[in-house]
Amino acid sequence: MKILTVSDINTGLELLGFAEKLSILIPQVKTEALVIGEYTEDQAKEYMVRGAERVYVVEEADIKDPETTATAIIETYNRTKPDIIAIRSIKNTKEAAARAAQQLGIGTISDIARIEMKNEKLTFIRIILSGKVTAYQEVITPAVVLIPPGKFEPPKPTEKAGQIIKIPIKTEKKIKTIKIEGKKKAAVKLEEAELIVSVGRGYRTKEDLQIAFQLAETIGAQIGCSRPIAADLRWLPEEHWVGLSGKKVRPRMYMATGISGQMQHIAGIMDAGIVVAINKDSNAPIFQYADYGVVGDIYKILPLLTKRLSEILK
Repeated sequence: MKILTVSDINTGLELLGFAEKLSILIPQVKTEALVIGEYTEDQAKEYMVRGAERVYVVEEADIKDPETTATAIIETYNRTKPDIIAIRSIKNTKEAAARAAQQLGIGTISDIARIEMKNEKLTFIRIILSGKVTAYQEVITPAVVLIPPGKFEPPKPTEKAGQIIKIPIKTEKKIKTIKIEGKKKAAVKLEEAELIVSVGRGYRTKEDLQIAFQLAETIGAQIGCSRPIAADLRWLPEEHWVGLSGKKVRPRMYMATGISGQMQHIAGIMDAGIVVAINKDSNAPIFQYADYGVVGDIYKILPLLTKRLSEILK
């Protein structure tokens, strides 16, 4: 089986971890990587020592542009004929994957959580319907597979050598970019945070969020939020949004404060190590998923918790 990973130079190593997992389940897996955009030779060699036998480079494409990325995928596929095209599942690459799969006439499997062999057949496991259902999908190759960030660890380096191959492409852009405006980003990517304190509709005003910020600062955590805080009230930027349509996180500890715990939010914290919930409603759904739960008023509990933790962590 041949795997082709698709990414920019900075984010593709974890896709090689996906390929490594496949090689454990299936004999004779061959891994190649398609790098979109700028790169250095040293960066490309890092892919080789971590499992890629060849690194194809398309400098004319941009991973943020679904149109040129799809063209790069199609051109590389026609040259290499992989069984599985593995792509990191983020906003722009999802569109690129859909474009490429449609033009190539092959299927897609989105947002896989695990890989297993069932009845001697390769099976991808997906968590769907906001975490209510587990889907087991047999892989019919060739296929495009979308992999959420953080699901697989990069392989350990070896002494392997490989080959860098540049692939030129010609693209006729059908969409003209008129203007690009920067948007303020969170200081740290929420997907990389080890500790997260998250806020929800249990807070009465935007100013009240400070009690959560103080707790987060005390323990060195990042701030997350539920959908209403970012999408409806706009008290926090979307970079803080955790859930089905927001960020999918995997911290060591996730503390949900004033969050009821609807399935759309739970879908974003399925991979968290420990879930702590603080809510005054004892029937809040979040308690069904929490490892530790406190029924009480966040306005009373959070300041006391911050004070106590400050004393312990001095």
